[in-house]
Amino acid sequence: MKISKNTATDLIREISSVIDYDINIMDENGIIMASTDPLRPGQFHEGAHLVIKENLRELPVYYDDEYAGCKKGINLPLFSDDNIIGVVGITGEVSETSRYARIIKKVTEILVKDFETIQQKDKKEHARMLFISNWINDELDDPDHLADTLRKYHLDPHSPMTAALISLSDPEYSISEFLDSRIDKTHILTGYNNDFGMLIGNFDSAAKFRDYLEPRFNSEFPQEAYLCIIGTCYPDCKSAVESFRQARRAMSLKRNCSSGIYLYDDLLLDIIIASVDIDHKKRFTDMIFRNCNDNEINDVIHFINIYYKNNGSINAIARELFIHKNTVQYKISKIINRTGLDPRITKDLISLYLAGRWYHS
Repeated sequence: MKISKNTATDLIREISSVIDYDINIMDENGIIMASTDPLRPGQFHEGAHLVIKENLRELPVYYDDEYAGCKKGINLPLFSDDNIIGVVGITGEVSETSRYARIIKKVTEILVKDFETIQQKDKKEHARMLFISNWINDELDDPDHLADTLRKYHLDPHSPMTAALISLSDPEYSISEFLDSRIDKTHILTGYNNDFGMLIGNFDSAAKFRDYLEPRFNSEFPQEAYLCIIGTCYPDCKSAVESFRQARRAMSLKRNCSSGIYLYDDLLLDIIIASVDIDHKKRFTDMIFRNCNDNEINDVIHFINIYYKNNGSINAIARELFIHKNTVQYKISKIINRTGLDPRITKDLISLYLAGRWYHS
């Protein structure tokens, strides 16, 4: 293992936060990679070079330039798996710095291992995300490579697959932490970007995937905090890409809707309505609401949505709006007067409902 410049910089930042001495980290060639002194990185440090070359346990420097590129202080080797990977130097009087030298060396070696673990995890995360990205964007030309990689992630490439996307409504929550704490990665392939998390597993129906996710998402997390869309099941890994695409299309439509888990097939009407050409939407809404001002349009849309949800039941509408049944009838008459359409007639109700959906889009 080698210490990278980024890791050395991170080490310096961590160590200097608790130690009031200047600290240097040198590589296996004796070059200062990082330092609390911004002028020193890139310089040759003869003391570090000697520590590594002669396998010294430590090298005290009693005055500046006793060795080329050295200031007074103490230098100690850094080990990983019994191999020297660098040198840590503490600048100051030897009598003072030597008291802290062993502690700083040990802390630095622990931090190196921690950073190494984090880096390995980051590499695996990056590799997984790159694979998912290439897969769902049809950038993998070798079917054998696709199948082998899926097996590595514990998925059967030739069995049915279903994909899902999830977003969190609160930006302060981490989608990666949400998934990592709830999903068993021996059964589900997961990934995430800035917008949403991605999941895919060998489920032979979207409903079964929902049954798997619901207890994991709802048991420890408030239901209103997330939105999950599950695509249609496809027979194998090659066609499963479309399941991702379905979930992505539906996610773009449901961003501002009630939280929960939705199946793509249950959203087909919403998707069809949203897919209408924008010019057609505008012409239609302008025609329906041609005699209404903005406030009247919003009132009509609000009422029609409740009317539609309650299947035209006057009693149910009155209860939801906390108004008298006669007031409901008055609102219906007002809509007829302003639009020429009667929501009690199915054809007219569809026109009013669609106009309301498209008006806000």
